[in-house]
Amino acid sequence: MACEKVAKAYRCRKTDAPLFGEGGLLTNHGGFEKFIPLFMSSPQVKRRYQGRSEQLQREILTMRRIAGAIEKLAPVGKKDDLPNAEYPWRRGAEVCAPAQHSFAETMKLLSSTAILKLVKSAIDEF
Repeated sequence: MACEKVAKAYRCRKTDAPLFGEGGLLTNHGGFEKFIPLFMSSPQVKRRYQGRSEQLQREILTMRRIAGAIEKLAPVGKKDDLPNAEYPWRRGAEVCAPAQHSFAETMKLLSSTAILKLVKSAIDEF
């Protein structure tokens, strides 16, 4: 959720997107994956990667993959049969609780501290 809030703060500051209603920044989940290329192309980040554009592109791809995995932890819409870190879901007749699920694939991606450093950097530079 913290990742989503950071992304929304940046998007509210730098966009004409509506805040409420269909596609509204304050009424919809998601947006962290879209935030990554916007933040990674900011002047501050470009300065840090000056002369290392290939490394920056690799970082953007890695961060987008991790951001996508984070967004899948809480699927948007009516997806009662998908694992969800926020709410229980159904697997056939069984109701599954988030605490009973390992989220193993996502946890592999999140084992890197890179995404935490990106979020910290985004907060510091806001």
